[in-house]
Amino acid sequence: MSVPTFHICTLVTKPEVYGAMKDSMTAAGFDEGRCRYTVFDNSSSNSREPYGAINDALARTVEPYLIFCHQDLVFGPDATFERLVRVLTELDDVDPAWAVAGNAGGTRTLQLAMRITDGSAVWRVGRVPRRVQSLDENLLIIKASSGIGCSGDLSGFHLYGTDICLNAEERGRRCYVIDFHIHHLSTGRTCTPEEFEAVRVRFELRWGPRRLCQFVKTCCTTLFLSRSGALRRCFGGPKMRRATVRYPRAFGVLGILVGIFDRRTTDGH
Repeated sequence: MSVPTFHICTLVTKPEVYGAMKDSMTAAGFDEGRCRYTVFDNSSSNSREPYGAINDALARTVEPYLIFCHQDLVFGPDATFERLVRVLTELDDVDPAWAVAGNAGGTRTLQLAMRITDGSAVWRVGRVPRRVQSLDENLLIIKASSGIGCSGDLSGFHLYGTDICLNAEERGRRCYVIDFHIHHLSTGRTCTPEEFEAVRVRFELRWGPRRLCQFVKTCCTTLFLSRSGALRRCFGGPKMRRATVRYPRAFGVLGILVGIFDRRTTDGH
């Protein structure tokens, strides 16, 4: 018997919502003969969080791909099993070193690339496939052979899509938004601005020491990563984050240029 193509994993808080998603996936060709489904049951309490769940799922994945997705997705004519296999095969041809793919994310020049419908609109932004530095967490497709996972010293329910992309980047792998258009029933994050700010600060403290100057565009914020206190004071505040929204390409190019200089300096030592 052949190994299924996809290992599909989901944190489930509402079994009826998950059931509707799985029905739509089965109708789109993701049946249990070609896919294996794993549920992380959070219906009674949030006992599992995504960083650890992704790493646990990867350790148990024998399939070529792990799909880690939200429970409230709707698959349809533009999101079938055959289409996803075809799109990933084409991505292999374009870039065999890809590690993670999704349907929305941010590029190195702080632009968004999106192929998704959510509770607010139909989003078709930028050309795809498009290389990105972050991916939205509603759908993460991880190439199991890439050896990429989430950081073991981070946890929680936000920015794990960005974390796994940065881990891929550190290992010379790349991440992409692909043309796989699903309907996400949610409109975005559910925590308060204060809660998300605390998450953002913890994330930047973890990743900052690994970068001299890097802006990272996500679907909900712009992160600034730097081991330099002077650069953090200059570029890390809320006013500068608002400026990156107004002048994304300029700040993106700045981060790229400083990053190139930093790598050359480090390699010179």
